[in-house]
Amino acid sequence: MDPGYDEGFYTDGVTCVGLDDLSTAVKAFRRTLDINPDHAHAHNNLGYLLEQQGQVDEARSHYQRAL
Repeated sequence: MDPGYDEGFYTDGVTCVGLDDLSTAVKAFRRTLDINPDHAHAHNNLGYLLEQQGQVDEARSHYQRAL
């Protein structure tokens, strides 16, 4: 995968969520945001996963960026 292709990493994250591989999903969404800090869907999905892990402050930040 092209290391600069944010949608590829985002799609990997979504796939990993579907496979219940949440730690890999978090990494994929973070990589997406490294490439494209304005990717609203990645912020939203990462926020959700972080909220589920009890990382409420960081989740809130990602939700705000998603908006």
